[in-house]
Amino acid sequence: MTNDSYYCCDGMENNRKTIKSIKFLVTFLMIAMALILFLIILIPQIITSYLFVIIVTFLLILGLISIILGNNAILNYNKSFLENQAIKRNGTVSRKFLFYPKLNFSYNTNRVEVFVIPKAAGNIYTAHGRSWVYIRVKLNIQTNKMMFVCGDKFQVKIRRALKMQNITVGSTFFDKSYMIKGDDEDYIKNLLDFNTQKMILSIIEFNPLIILRNNLLEMRIPDEIRDNAILDKQIDIVLEITDRINKMKV
Repeated sequence: MTNDSYYCCDGMENNRKTIKSIKFLVTFLMIAMALILFLIILIPQIITSYLFVIIVTFLLILGLISIILGNNAILNYNKSFLENQAIKRNGTVSRKFLFYPKLNFSYNTNRVEVFVIPKAAGNIYTAHGRSWVYIRVKLNIQTNKMMFVCGDKFQVKIRRALKMQNITVGSTFFDKSYMIKGDDEDYIKNLLDFNTQKMILSIIEFNPLIILRNNLLEMRIPDEIRDNAILDKQIDIVLEITDRINKMKV
C-alpha cells in the first residue's frame, strides 16, 4: 500500500471488517440451513411444526439482509478506492444505495469515468463470475477508428484458435501476449508504439481489455480493486493512451 498523502485507509479498513463479518454470518446461515435440511430428511414430520416454520423464515430473512448488507459493504469498499482517486484527480464520486459507485473527473477536456461492477450471479456485466474494473474516457475528438486489444489469456487462446486475430504490431512478445483487432492497421500500429506497448505490458498480469470505438476509449480489468497504487497505474496508462490518441488526431 502506497504512502501517498491522498490515500485514506480508515474507511477501507472499516469496510474490510464489515465484509469479513458478513461473510462469517453467511457461512453460519449456510451451515444452519444445511442442518435444517438434514433434520427434514431425518424427521420429515418436523416440517409441520410452527416453530420450525418460524425458524426457517427467520433464517431466510436474516440471509436476505446479510446479502444486501454484504453487497453494500463491498460497494462502499470500492468507493473508498475511488474517493482516493477523486482527491488526487480533482474528481467526484457518486453512488446510490445498492448501485455501484462511479468516479468522474476531467482530463484535458476529456471526460473520465471509473467504476467497478462487482461479481454477482446473473450480472450481465460480470462474465465468468468475475468483477470488472472499468476505466472509460469520452474523447474530445472523433477518431472514426475501432480497436480491440485483449489481454485475457483464455480469450486470446480461443480467438487465436479461431484465427480471429488480424493485426500484429511487430513485437513478438506483445503479439503473443495480446490479441489485437481493428479496422485500420496502420493507425493501430502507430498508436501502439514501443512506449504504449511497454505500458500495456506492465499490467499484463491483470489481463486488460482495451477498446477504442470512435470517441470512446475503455480499459476493462477482470478483477476487483486490490490496491490504490495498482488502480492509480491502470488509470494513468489509460490517460497516457488518451494523450497518444489526441496527438495522432488528423
